Amino acid sequence: MTHQSSETHWVSLSDMMTGLMMVFLFISILFMHQWQKEFVSYQNNKNSLYKELNNQFKEKYKEWDMILEKDLTIKFTNPEVLFDYRSAEITPKFSMILSEFIPQYLAIITKEKYKDSISEVRIDGHTADWDDYMYTIQLSQERSNSVLKYILNSQYFFNIPEGEKNLVKFWMTSNGLGNGRALDETGKYVFETKKQTSAGSRRVEFRIVTRSEELIDKVIKNNLN
Repeated sequence: MTHQSSETHWVSLSDMMTGLMMVFLFISILFMHQWQKEFVSYQNNKNSLYKELNNQFKEKYKEWDMILEKDLTIKFTNPEVLFDYRSAEITPKFSMILSEFIPQYLAIITKEKYKDSISEVRIDGHTADWDDYMYTIQLSQERSNSVLKYILNSQYFFNIPEGEKNLVKFWMTSNGLGNGRALDETGKYVFETKKQTSAGSRRVEFRIVTRSEELIDKVIKNNLN
């Protein structure tokens, strides 16, 4: 091979590699643009869902000892209202709260505009910071199960269309977290602050997991790979 033909060969190969790099770069930009569009859409729906939940329940926060966080977590924080001490049976007062809360809550989250943005609705049970960790896991699981059972046996759930029933059952999970996320007097995790736990550790939370969080995880995994 002559010197000139050798140079021509390497120039052609270089041009081909440059072309391939440009194609991969273009594809990457397209994917990132699509992810960005999806993320913005999901984030807008998340903000809209927060506003709608807040408007619906803001008059009940004090009466029900209820908190709505920006991450779409709703917390029922008065342990005396929720369950008797070391019991998984819902109290009559909490039953009355749920009878009003559940229809309004489900009516909002099952709206057509939110369906594609939600991947899970977690019912999380939490207990106080007792020594027997596995006992707290068992008790908190039984409590979250009781809340889920209440929802599935409610008259409202019985009356909604079959498609919405299946969607709610697909979304909703009951999770016993024990005292692993016990709170101090300021509402911060005891694990982080090492402060004495408060009665607020005994709580029930409804937490909506949106697909925007799944999208972030997907992007992170792709970058790691």
